[in-house]
Amino acid sequence: MYLHKRLKTPWKLQGDPSLVDLGNEFFLSKFSNNEDKEHVLFEGPWMDADHYLTIRTWHLNFDPYVATIDKVAWGLDYQT
Repeated sequence: MYLHKRLKTPWKLQGDPSLVDLGNEFFLSKFSNNEDKEHVLFEGPWMDADHYLTIRTWHLNFDPYVATIDKVAWGLDYQT
């Protein structure tokens, strides 16, 4: 519940996503509409408590105890 409440504000979603703890610091979020899903996938980077969140689409047979994070897309726009 903690993470669900913390992400609701910065994500500014139209619907109310479900969030399931998969273990090993992985979470599954199911969105009620495609616009919210696209927003979360492509409008980051997202942070919570000074930690960057990595976001990716679900894939069949995902195992949070075997999964690794090999790449991170970095798309910050800096304004001067």
